[in-house]
Amino acid sequence: MIEQCFLSGGQCHHNLQVTSLFSVKPKSVPTKYRKVVNFSQKAPYFSVSPIGANAHVEDKALIRFCREKDLLADAENCWLSVLGCQGKLLLSHPTVYGGTWFLSSRATSGAACLLGLPVQTEIIKGKTFYTVDQQLNQLHWLPILDPLQWKCFTVRWRSPWSIRLSTGEWPPNLGCMLEATATESNLQHVAALNGFWKLPKTVLLRIGRHFGAVVSAQDSLAKILLSVAESALGRPLSEQEQLNILRLRMPKHSDAKEFLESEECHDLMDKSDRKVVEDRMKEEESTADAMNDIRAKAKALAKKLREKKPRRGGGAATSSRGPAPKKQRKYPPTIKMGVAMTTEDLNQYVPTGCRFGIDRLDKSWRLSAYGERWSRAWHLYGYENAAYLLIQMAWQTALDEGHEQECPFADLLRR
Repeated sequence: MIEQCFLSGGQCHHNLQVTSLFSVKPKSVPTKYRKVVNFSQKAPYFSVSPIGANAHVEDKALIRFCREKDLLADAENCWLSVLGCQGKLLLSHPTVYGGTWFLSSRATSGAACLLGLPVQTEIIKGKTFYTVDQQLNQLHWLPILDPLQWKCFTVRWRSPWSIRLSTGEWPPNLGCMLEATATESNLQHVAALNGFWKLPKTVLLRIGRHFGAVVSAQDSLAKILLSVAESALGRPLSEQEQLNILRLRMPKHSDAKEFLESEECHDLMDKSDRKVVEDRMKEEESTADAMNDIRAKAKALAKKLREKKPRRGGGAATSSRGPAPKKQRKYPPTIKMGVAMTTEDLNQYVPTGCRFGIDRLDKSWRLSAYGERWSRAWHLYGYENAAYLLIQMAWQTALDEGHEQECPFADLLRR
C-alpha cells in the first residue's frame, strides 16, 4: 500500500493506491484515527489552497505528533499554521522539541506544519540577540493546532555593523543576527496585532469563522481585518491599535519592486520572468480599491486621534497632571540643498518619525521612516537629488499612513 497523507484546512485525506502485493485493511485503522480519515479520492473538506500544496514529510510529522500527544481529533486545525510569518517570528512550545525556540521559515496556507529553524541566544553588552543554529542536521516541523499555546514574539534582522553601533562591540563571527521587536505573547495575539501579516481576504474569512467573527465576503477588507483581530484577541481594539493594524496592511515602497517594473529590468528578463512580474502587477491592481479603503480609514482614525491630543495653549483639553502638550512643529519655508549639507540639515525637512543617515562607505543617503529604511546612492541620483528623493518618500509615506495631514512644502510632491 502506497499511502500519501494530505492535511490541510480540515480532515486528513488518504489517497490509497492498491498494488498486487498489498491490500487495504481499513478495519485495522485505530478508531480515533478513523474519525479524521477519509478513504475517498476526493477531499471532503474546504481548504484555502490546493491540496497538492502539502508536503508528504509535513503530514507525517503532524500525524506523529498527534498520535504521541493523543491529539488526532485536533489534526484538522493544522491549517492554523498560516498564522506564522516567514522570517519574522520566534516560536516555542513546551512540548515540542523540549521548548526550543525556532525561527519561522515557511508558512503557506496549505502547509500541515511550519518549518522552524532552531536559534541560539547571544548576549552582547547586556543586549539579547538570536542566531540560527549553524549545525542543522534535521528538519524541524512545528504543528500549530492551538496558536494560544505557542509562545511567540516578532524579530528583525540586524547586521554586524548595526549591532556594533547599538552595543559598541562587534558580534561574534555569526553574520546577521535577530533582535526582538516586541514583548513575548502567544501566536494568536501576535498575528492579530500584526494585521495577520499579508494574508488575503479569503484566508481572513476562514480565520474569522474559526474564531467566531461575524464577517462575510461582501464586507470590506478593512472591516474583516479588524473584526477578525478583535475575535482573535477576545476584546475590542483601541483606536490606536486599529490604526496600527491598518498601517501594517498598507503597501510599502519597495526598491526591488521599482527595479522589476523598470524598463532596464524588463530588457534583461525572459518571457517567463516578464509574465511573473506582470501577474504580480495585475494582482496589485486588483486589490487597489481595498488598499485605498484601508488608507482612507487609517487617515480618518489618525485625524480623530490627533484631534484628541491636547495642544499647547489648548485650554480645557490640557490636564495639569499629565505631560505638557507638544508644541506644533514648524518647518523651514523652503527646502535648500547644497554640497555642504549634513544629516542635521536634512532632518529639519522630514516629518516627525523620520530620520536621515549617511553611508560614507556606499556613498548614499539613508532614511528611516516609520519602521522602514531606504537609501539612494549619490552616483546614481546625484548628491543633492538623492536626498531630495528621500524627503519626497518620507512625506508621501507620512501622508498615506496618516502620520501627517499635509505637506508644508507646496511643490515637493509635484516633482
